[in-house]
Amino acid sequence: MKFELAQKALFQHRYAATANFTGQNYNNWQSLGAFGNATMYVDTLDGRRLANLRGLRYRAVSLGETYYGENHQGIVDRIIRWFRLTAYQAAQKWGEDALPPNLFTSLHNGSQTLYDFLHCVKPRDEDEYDPDRLDEKGMPFTSYYISVTGKCMMAPESGYRKFPYAVSRYDQTPGEVYGRGPVQIVLPALKTLNSQKTTFLTQGHRAAAPVLLTTDDGNIDFSMRPGALNKGGVSADGKLLIQALPSGNIAINEKMMGMESRLIDDTLLVSLYRTLSENPNMKATQVIELVNERSMLVAPTLGRQHNEYVAQMGEREIDLLMDQQLLPPMPAALQEAIRAGRAKHRITDTSPLAKQAKMAGFEVSIRMLETSKEIVNITQDMSYLDWFDGQVALPSMARNQMVPESYIADDQKVAARQKSRAQAQARQQQIESLPAQASMISAQAKASKAQPGVAPGAQGLGGPQQ
Repeated sequence: MKFELAQKALFQHRYAATANFTGQNYNNWQSLGAFGNATMYVDTLDGRRLANLRGLRYRAVSLGETYYGENHQGIVDRIIRWFRLTAYQAAQKWGEDALPPNLFTSLHNGSQTLYDFLHCVKPRDEDEYDPDRLDEKGMPFTSYYISVTGKCMMAPESGYRKFPYAVSRYDQTPGEVYGRGPVQIVLPALKTLNSQKTTFLTQGHRAAAPVLLTTDDGNIDFSMRPGALNKGGVSADGKLLIQALPSGNIAINEKMMGMESRLIDDTLLVSLYRTLSENPNMKATQVIELVNERSMLVAPTLGRQHNEYVAQMGEREIDLLMDQQLLPPMPAALQEAIRAGRAKHRITDTSPLAKQAKMAGFEVSIRMLETSKEIVNITQDMSYLDWFDGQVALPSMARNQMVPESYIADDQKVAARQKSRAQAQARQQQIESLPAQASMISAQAKASKAQPGVAPGAQGLGGPQQ
C-alpha cells in the first residue's frame, strides 16, 4: 500500500504542469521514431520564481547534443552533452559571478548570442568514491559543467546518486552504441513512396486538366470552362481535331503506393493493432489471442524501452523526490528491511503495451476454462471445473495487469467474506429446511395418534408404551 502511495506521488509530480513531462516525452517519442535515440534529462524544478515550489522538471535532449558512452556490460553510464545558452540563461543557471569575462558584456547588453557549454557525467573513479561520505565524493556519478567560451569550469565538481539522463534506443545490432529508428529502417520505402506520390499527383492533375493535342493549324483559342462552345474542334465528318494526351494508368500507381504504405505501417507497428479496430465484434478470447500474438512481436522493442528508458527515469525521479521529501513516509518494516540489507525494489511498466505483453498466461488459462465450460455444458458434470482455482488465478491475473493493491482484498478480508457467506448459506439452508421439518413432525404426530398407547413423538424412542 505504501508503494502505491509512492507511485501516486511520483505520477502527481511527473504530470504536474510545471514539470512539462508530457510535452518533452512527446518530443522524445518523435526522436525515437525518426532517429532511434531519445534522451530525457530529469532535474529538480527551479522554483525561485515560483514561490519556492518543489517538484521535478524534464528536458528532452536533442540527439545532436548527446554523445553516449557504455560500460563493459553495454549500459549507458556516461554522457557528454553539448548545448548552447545565452549569457542571461547562463547567469540564471550558475550565477553572474560564474560567467567568463567575455560573457559579461553580452549579459549587460541583453545580447541573444548563444554560447557553447558542455555537461559531462560519468562514473566516479573507484579510488575517489566513498559511499559513506556526505559530499560529492559519496555520489557514484561525477558531474562537470564547462564553458567552451573561456575554457573554464562553470561550477565546482558535483555529482549524482542516480544517472540523470534516461537514454532510449529503439533498435540495435551487436557492436552499436546508438540506436536505429523505424523511420530509418523504412527510409528507402519512404523515398519510393514520395516519388510515387509525385507521379500520382502529376497523373491526377493531367486527368483533371488534360494536355490537349491539336494540329499545326488547328484551333488554339478554345475555352476549357463547362458549357463552352469551341468551333473547329471537329472536322465536317465528325472527326476530333483536338484530343487529350493520355495520362497513364493511375490505378497501377495507386496500387504501388499502397504496397509501400503497408510496408511502412508494418515497420511502424501500425498494422499490428489495426485488426482490433476493424473487427469490433470479436469475442473476448479472440481479442486476447490476437493481442497476445501482437504483444510477442512488440515485446523486444517494449522491453528495451522499459529497461533503458522507464527504469532509468524512475530511479532518478524517486531519488529526487526523496531528496525533496515529497514521498510519503517509509513504513517501519521497510526501513528495517533496508537496514538489514533485505529490501529490494523494482520498477514495473504499467503502460498498455506492457500489460498486453503479459497476456500470454491469461490467454491459455481462459481458453482452457472455456473448454472446460463447454464440456460441463455437454456432460452436466461440474467436476470438470474443479481444476480451476479462481481464488489463486484471479488475484494473480489482477496483479500481473498492475491493478492497484488497494483494489485487491487481503487474505483477512477474503476469509471474513467467505465466513460471512458460509454463515448466510447455512441460515438460508436452515430456513429452507423448516417446512420439511414441520411436515415430518406433523407426520409423526399423526402416526402416534393412529397407534393407541403411544405418546406423540415417543415412537422410535423405546417402542410403544405398555
